[in-house]
Amino acid sequence: MTAKRWEYKRFRFSTIRLLGGALQTERQRIGATTSAHENVRIGDIYYNLNESAHTAEVTKGPNKYSGDIVIPSSVNYNGETYVVTSISYRAFHTSNVESIKIPDTVTSLGGAKTFYGCSYLTSVTIGNGVASIGEMAFSSCGKLTSVSIGSGVTTIGKDAFEYCYGLKKIIVKDIAAWCNIQFGDSESNPLNYGGHLYSDDDTEITNLVIPQGVTSISNYAFYNCGGLVSITIPSSLTSIGEYVFSYSSNLNAVYITDLIAWCRINFGSNPLSVAGHLFLNGAEVKDLVIPYGLTSINNAYS
Repeated sequence: MTAKRWEYKRFRFSTIRLLGGALQTERQRIGATTSAHENVRIGDIYYNLNESAHTAEVTKGPNKYSGDIVIPSSVNYNGETYVVTSISYRAFHTSNVESIKIPDTVTSLGGAKTFYGCSYLTSVTIGNGVASIGEMAFSSCGKLTSVSIGSGVTTIGKDAFEYCYGLKKIIVKDIAAWCNIQFGDSESNPLNYGGHLYSDDDTEITNLVIPQGVTSISNYAFYNCGGLVSITIPSSLTSIGEYVFSYSSNLNAVYITDLIAWCRINFGSNPLSVAGHLFLNGAEVKDLVIPYGLTSINNAYS
């Protein structure tokens, strides 16, 4: 009797799962729940498309991006609409892009170093949907001159704007939101290099009014903001963080309307240490009278 020869073929699996008696590979499992198109070119931008969520992520292409990039809020592919919600990790890293506009639909900038070393980048507009700017996100963008920060940003990582020596204009349309941003350090604040705060493309803020209702100003919020001449503090403010007005050398006046509220502020730093002149209801305070009934004064040094 002739023995049969059996041949075995090798198969490479990722994780093997036993589900109801059936074997299923991890790749099959993912494919059954999420289908995607990767590196799809639509216009001049490449995307990863998530079919189940109908979302799109801007990603790297085979060549570096260049010129002026306007990311759309949505794209169409094979008759389907995808909302653009994110930018992938280092998608524009060391690219030749010259300007970029990010829509309100984008919520994620891809973490650290997304635009690191973009040596031709001059202008950035960040939409209101972005909550976080990662560490070193725009580091070493030496020609960057203008940055517009959306009102949704709540954190900016360390060294996000490190070595951005060309910065001249920081556009902030929502001062209350800006006051609450958690800055990783002085290099995370574009004002450290830019020095000039704007409410729009053409209007510089020299007399800063903190809106009533704001209760705190975060560390480094107006660090090295050389364009500021005066600041008006609302009675709602209860704390000012560290290094908030450090090196804002042209600041020469602090305006308040409520001396008791001022005395109760918890100071990590005091704008008077830079400005030197306090005004109460429009008149400079030269002979300070502590209001009756005030039982304590916080660390309001200087």
